[in-house]
Amino acid sequence: MLYLTVKRETLISRLYLFPWNPSQIQAVKQQEMSEGSKRILITNPEQSLKLNSSFRLNIPFSTAINPQRIHLIQRDSTTSFFRAIVKMTGVDIEMELFSDDERTVWKEMVSHGRSTCQSSLCTLVPDA
Repeated sequence: MLYLTVKRETLISRLYLFPWNPSQIQAVKQQEMSEGSKRILITNPEQSLKLNSSFRLNIPFSTAINPQRIHLIQRDSTTSFFRAIVKMTGVDIEMELFSDDERTVWKEMVSHGRSTCQSSLCTLVPDA
């Protein structure tokens, strides 16, 4: 699940890996909506993400991505997610998730522009 929040000229993205149960999904949704975030429909990984593996998110031009790596384990309380901060520059944002062996397991493009979502493409306008 991908949620985006636009604050002035900054885009804050949170990519959640594997929410395990409906209560986790609902908790994430409520928290994100309370922060003014918008859920973005994204494509699924080409292959299943394996438990006990590590993953790294790359977003060119991001100013920060935390954590740098996620070790994927099943959690009942909180779900694993990456938080990235990107300056709004008017260019599309490419996101790429890498496995332990640095193979690309997922790739997505988020466009800038007017606020519309169609399929896995969503465009955003910064708040005034």
